[in-house]
Amino acid sequence: MLLAQSGRFGGWSLHLREGKPAYEYNFLGLERYVVESPTALEAGKARVQLDFDYDGGGRDKAA
Repeated sequence: MLLAQSGRFGGWSLHLREGKPAYEYNFLGLERYVVESPTALEAGKARVQLDFDYDGGGRDKAA
């Protein structure tokens, strides 16, 4: 686990899945979304970056 934020109604995490950087979002335990790199990190020091481009159509319309 690299970074996570969650609560009673869901959350998100940035972690490694079989060596691949992955972002996971849990919406109320009803829907789960995962975005994963196609390649694993090489051994040694690495930098993992997540860029999020909001396209939710306005206020209170994300997800």
